Amino acid sequence: MSQPRVESFSFTPSARRSVTLSELRLHAAWRRPLRQQIIVPFLLLLIFVAVVGVAALTYQATSAGMAAFDQSLIRASVQANDSLATLEAGRLNDLRALAATPGLAPLVTDIERSKFAFPQSATDVVAAALSKTGAGYPDLLRDLFKYLSNLDERGARPNREAQLVSRFAKAHAAAQVGFKKSGVPVKEGRISCVFPPGGMQDNTVNRLLLMSSSERHISNVPMAFFIEPADDPLVDSRSGEQRILL
Repeated sequence: MSQPRVESFSFTPSARRSVTLSELRLHAAWRRPLRQQIIVPFLLLLIFVAVVGVAALTYQATSAGMAAFDQSLIRASVQANDSLATLEAGRLNDLRALAATPGLAPLVTDIERSKFAFPQSATDVVAAALSKTGAGYPDLLRDLFKYLSNLDERGARPNREAQLVSRFAKAHAAAQVGFKKSGVPVKEGRISCVFPPGGMQDNTVNRLLLMSSSERHISNVPMAFFIEPADDPLVDSRSGEQRILL
């Protein structure tokens, strides 16, 4: 009967040292407390969630702050526009109150209360000029310009002012009837006007005129007009029907 053979292995010092270190690491890993193995990953997860949450809250707060800032800018812009509109309306009322003479106040009132027909194409404008539709307007404005330009030298003339008022009524009625008979599409508008004493002067315009060596110009403008739509759609002057042109 054969005897079992036993083989022996010899370990060098370096091999023994490596085996010992591996055993120590294995025992150290198993000896780590279970509490530490659970709490450390949980703390890391909690820190990650906290960082993400703070970033999200910061983004939301920044977005809300920017939206509020934009709204405040819009409100400030609207308030500034309203203030400018109120200031402009106040100045316009002051200019209207400073009419050249009390005799021209009815003329200002009649002009601003009236509606004017404005042809919408160049062809219709030329046709109206050739047919002398509205020819009373240029003659009236020319005489009014002369009267206001010489007002400081000659003084107010009540009879002349009353004549201008009556001339406007006749010229305006004839012009509107002429546009209605012509049948051209027109758009109604309103005209605001001022006739301030001494006229209106702009130093910037005068400076530009002097720099351009202008010899024939007036330093003051005796009257001014502002034309705006009457907030009505396009109207056929013959039939009176409203037309919308695209």
